[in-house]
Amino acid sequence: MNMRRFLETAIIICCFLISNQTQAQSTVDPKFYFGGIVELTTAFSDQGAPLINQYRRNDSPFDNMRATLFGDVVMAPRLTLFNQIIVAPTSRYHFQSYWRPILQFDAIQNEAFELLLEAGKLSTTFGSYGPRAYSNRTTLITPPLIHHYFTSLRSNQLPLNNDDLLKSRGQGHSSIFTGYKGGGSNDLFHGLPIIYDVCWDTGIRAFGSFWRFEYSLGLTHGTLSNPANLGIDTNSGKQIISRISLIPATGLIIGSSYARGAYLDKAIAIALPAGKTPEDFVQEAFGFDFHYEVRHLKLIGEAVFNTWQIPNIVDSQNNRKDLTVLGWYIEGQYAFLPGLYASARFDQLTFGKIPNSTGQSLTWDDDIWRLEGGIGYQFWEGVLGKLIIQDIHKTRTARTTFGAAQLSLSF
Repeated sequence: MNMRRFLETAIIICCFLISNQTQAQSTVDPKFYFGGIVELTTAFSDQGAPLINQYRRNDSPFDNMRATLFGDVVMAPRLTLFNQIIVAPTSRYHFQSYWRPILQFDAIQNEAFELLLEAGKLSTTFGSYGPRAYSNRTTLITPPLIHHYFTSLRSNQLPLNNDDLLKSRGQGHSSIFTGYKGGGSNDLFHGLPIIYDVCWDTGIRAFGSFWRFEYSLGLTHGTLSNPANLGIDTNSGKQIISRISLIPATGLIIGSSYARGAYLDKAIAIALPAGKTPEDFVQEAFGFDFHYEVRHLKLIGEAVFNTWQIPNIVDSQNNRKDLTVLGWYIEGQYAFLPGLYASARFDQLTFGKIPNSTGQSLTWDDDIWRLEGGIGYQFWEGVLGKLIIQDIHKTRTARTTFGAAQLSLSF
């Protein structure tokens, strides 16, 4: 089902759900709300920001200019159409890749229980970073590694064997990443991240709260690592994605997330073992996170245990072996004066090991850690300035350090 048909169906369903309630109300004219965020950024480096910060669409959080425009329509008292459009001049992709429509229906709203239903392009439910992804809501510039870093695993091409996968370690972001010999598409494509928060997935979601709990349950076309951003699924599988969080005390939130879905592209179907389909191999992820605030201090942490099932990769006993990666980060912010803060994040990806043809046990991709820290100042409402430094270390690669500045303007 393409995105247009999906949204048309969702609109019909939501309109049916509210029909009984709106019949009893007088006609209400739609209300329109507009806004936006403009980011002006520069990296203090002759070669710009390192490739590991780049997105699939060829844009980057360190582009000199990018904008997110909002156009929301309140269609009825309990039915709203949210729209976002990203303007990224450096991108090579078309308009539909940047349009994020979400139809939201307020199904139940009372003090004891809240339920909302959504359909369209959905922000990432997994983990706690999604709501903080906008430049006016985050104290740093880049997303955490688990939310954008490209590994050397691809969705549209299979490695022939362990050695074929190992030869491309560390090249998930590289322009020379030509791929593997195990079959699939000839199209060049970035590797898979654990979570690709930059592109939103197409699907449906129910979320809300009760007592001290918040919950979310969704069904999407794509997966965490390979979202169906254009509304077109790359296989016949679907992803189930969920999150629940608890607020045990003032200032503390503890959350847990889970996702499972088929991630491989149907282009590799002909290269699979006999009797297997792309839907037989899934990405599965477990996540844990916390958010704690006390006085002027804010601490945020998140960890993800991720597994990709894949053919042709084996352990030392020649049994099929899944590819695993552990990703985590810890982030802190301290407000010194009204409007002035210091912030830092340390994040790391640690990859599981597989044997090569000589029996040596190696990580299937290069481990990486990154430290980003800096200061920021809220000049006045809607104007936030940031000055950061980023230090990147990847196994078998020279350490990289650079600085950047950003001005986030929201209206």
